[in-house]
Amino acid sequence: MNNLIDGKKGSESNPKFKSIDGFATEKKISDSYRILIPLYATHIIFVLSLFFVFIPKGFINIFVGILIFTILVSIYITRLVFRIERQNRQAATEKKLDELRLKKLLELSHMAEESINALAEFALEEACQLTQSQFGCLAFLNEDQAELTIHRWPKESVNETDCGDRLPCKIRETGLWAEVEKSGRVLVINDYENYAPLSKHKVCRGDVKFSRVMSAPVFEDDKIVALINVVNKPENYNDSDIRQLHLMMDGLWKILQGKKAEIELKKSEERYRLLADNATDTIWIMQFPDLNFRYVSPSIEYLLGYTPSEFLGLDMKDYMTEDSLKQVPVIISEALEEEFDDEVEPRRLKAVELELIKKEGATIWVEISAGFLRNDQGEPDRILGISRDISDRKRSDEALQLTTKLMREAGRMAKVGAWSIDIKSQVIIWSDEMNLIHERDTSSSPTFDNVTRFIAPEWRKKIVDTYYRCVGEGQSLDEEFEIITAKGRRRWVHATGEPVRDDTGKITRAIGALQDISDRIQADEERKKLRQHLDQARKMEAIGILAGGIAHDFNNILSGMMGFTDLAMHEAKDNEILKGYLAQVSSGSLRARDLVRHILTFSRKSDVEKQPIIINSVIKESLKFIRASLPASIEIQHDLRLEQGRVFGDATQIYQVLMGLFTNAGYAMKDNGGVLEVILDRVKIDDGQTGFWGKISAGKFIELLISDTGCGIHKKYLDRIFEPFFTTKERGEGTGMGLAIVYGIVKEMGGAISVYSEVGVGTTFRILLPEHAQLEPSIIELNTGLKKGQGNILVVDDEKAIVESACEILTLLGYSAVMETDGIKAIETVKNNPDHYDLVLTDMTMPHLDGFELAKQIKKINPDIAIVLATGFSHGLTKEKCRDAGIANMVMKPMTAGELSLTIEKAMDKKEE
Repeated sequence: MNNLIDGKKGSESNPKFKSIDGFATEKKISDSYRILIPLYATHIIFVLSLFFVFIPKGFINIFVGILIFTILVSIYITRLVFRIERQNRQAATEKKLDELRLKKLLELSHMAEESINALAEFALEEACQLTQSQFGCLAFLNEDQAELTIHRWPKESVNETDCGDRLPCKIRETGLWAEVEKSGRVLVINDYENYAPLSKHKVCRGDVKFSRVMSAPVFEDDKIVALINVVNKPENYNDSDIRQLHLMMDGLWKILQGKKAEIELKKSEERYRLLADNATDTIWIMQFPDLNFRYVSPSIEYLLGYTPSEFLGLDMKDYMTEDSLKQVPVIISEALEEEFDDEVEPRRLKAVELELIKKEGATIWVEISAGFLRNDQGEPDRILGISRDISDRKRSDEALQLTTKLMREAGRMAKVGAWSIDIKSQVIIWSDEMNLIHERDTSSSPTFDNVTRFIAPEWRKKIVDTYYRCVGEGQSLDEEFEIITAKGRRRWVHATGEPVRDDTGKITRAIGALQDISDRIQADEERKKLRQHLDQARKMEAIGILAGGIAHDFNNILSGMMGFTDLAMHEAKDNEILKGYLAQVSSGSLRARDLVRHILTFSRKSDVEKQPIIINSVIKESLKFIRASLPASIEIQHDLRLEQGRVFGDATQIYQVLMGLFTNAGYAMKDNGGVLEVILDRVKIDDGQTGFWGKISAGKFIELLISDTGCGIHKKYLDRIFEPFFTTKERGEGTGMGLAIVYGIVKEMGGAISVYSEVGVGTTFRILLPEHAQLEPSIIELNTGLKKGQGNILVVDDEKAIVESACEILTLLGYSAVMETDGIKAIETVKNNPDHYDLVLTDMTMPHLDGFELAKQIKKINPDIAIVLATGFSHGLTKEKCRDAGIANMVMKPMTAGELSLTIEKAMDKKEE
């Protein structure tokens, strides 16, 4: 590494100095003559001796020649011996110098605690001793080789250089050194006073007189790093001096480089140790492959609660959880593979997360960044790592992941997706739920054009305009509209959005959410329909209550009228004209009674005799009957999909329902004709469907569909068609009770009815009637003739006309009748003569005391008295309830004389049994 002059002699010692050998020119020539003249003289004498020997001139010549040859050989041998002895002395001197130099270099290498200045001064002193110089100077060049830092020995001998007192000084100002630095050659001046360029090469100034100077450069690679001068050797400087100076400086530079590296390393270690000792992260070094810690920073106590000394004595299992401990061999194996992988960046730290156990037993999550350190052979022998407590971050990450998962699940359950759009690039970002709502393939990113195409055509312009107001004017977006998904399904969505501004206030993008509200819209529609049904049911119930009240009062009026009409007919005897008038009155009364019964049927306050019925036959008979009254332009179609559709009700009422709906269908098609279609089927209604139909229970139902292709019903009338007295027919064409009666009968049977109609298309009524499981035979007896009898009867009613007409009729039939208009007085009458009365005919609804309570109290007075209940409506009056109250029979008001006589006769017969 250090390229100084080697130990060879002369100019061949180093290529850098091939042009000169380091000596002054005039000295080199004088030394050569001194060596060569004795050598040439020896050769001449040798030739003369040969001349005398080989040219015969007598014995004397031979003798002289031999003598000369002997002298010559003696001289040569003597010089050879001297020369060998001198070389041996020189070799011994060189050996001593080498030993001394090596010893001093060894001492120099052991001066580990000394400064660079002390080392330089020590080496300079030894260089002077090796070259027998009086003093010397050593200068180090800086990085740009422009300045020198000079060391002197001994200091008291040389106190000043060409630089004066300025340190460091510029090399161009140093004269001799500047020449050596410029030429890169060793310069030896053994006759300093007579050296021609002396005026340009003043090395030192002061009282010391220079006689000889040797100046040499010190190389590192091809760069001069130092210059040395040694001065005033008692003898001339020679090759040995050059060699010793070169080797000494070479050793010094190597030691100085090592010292510098050691100092830098110590400084670096001190810096890093200071950093490590004060870092909150724990820095450590682990021996590999035995995995024992060599160093751990003090922050380990903050991390795990152990002091560094405590931690260095622990085993991995003492501070690492079982799961983390299992990961260590895998992590190291993977790291080793990457360490020798040419494609992986060298010295790259590998980051892993492990769970560690603190001294007190708690666990924390630690992020470890570690990498291998290599030895001089390039093999990994240590692991350098940094450990950081990431428990808070881990908890935050887990909380964030949980929050994100919850948000994603919440979005999925609520069907809410998120969106973002960059205004300039029109780049749109959709969440997964957005793609699900639109039933869109996620292989490509959405664009503004295909997003707008998802919007239903009737909504597209409004929504696009709203979006541009959002990104253009900064308005919020909040709209409900329909989209058409990628699979062609229509869905209702609720879109919200807000503009996003940059630091300058410019709107750069918009963000928002979109929720699938199809279920909510459908639920709202169902709730709306259910509310309409409920409102309709409440209205119908209110109308029914009103109608029931009116019918009750009207029944009382009709009862008196019909009773007195029957009495007048009896008194008219042979007056046919009078009988004719009375017959008309009686006929009108009966029609009025039927109307009242229709009203009571609608209000569900009248009972009929119900029995199991097969509805198929009723439908067929009704269709035959209606066929005769419909024009030929109306076609009748029927599809009875059940062989026996069983329901529990009254055949007359079912017939009334069918005829009412058939008649309405015929009226709707009277002008243009059409098709009347009847379908009978069975359906099952689940709990989730009952809300649509109102107050029905889940189960099996007989479904009856009656459709027409007539003019249809306008939507504004659909909510009122079941109201009593409501009609869209011309005056005189209907009473408005038809559909109201149908509604009442269906509800009375525990069923439900709905209607769907479109103007110009037609109307469909859908009726559900509970399916009846078994058929039970029933016999109905009807006899309306007058029956005479005998007995004492008490008639009780709060309407005076009714009790008077009833008493008159009973008297005509042969009974003894007493009347009372108050229930309490009637009880007193019976108490006064409990055994006198055979039967009590009482009204159901009276002030102070109703018919049931009256019957119970009379039975307590005399259990043998028969009780007959007269009522205008029988809703809720079951046979069991009447029997418990002691009521023998019941008659519906208003009643004819025949109906009254028959009821009294049956009650009297039961009493006698």
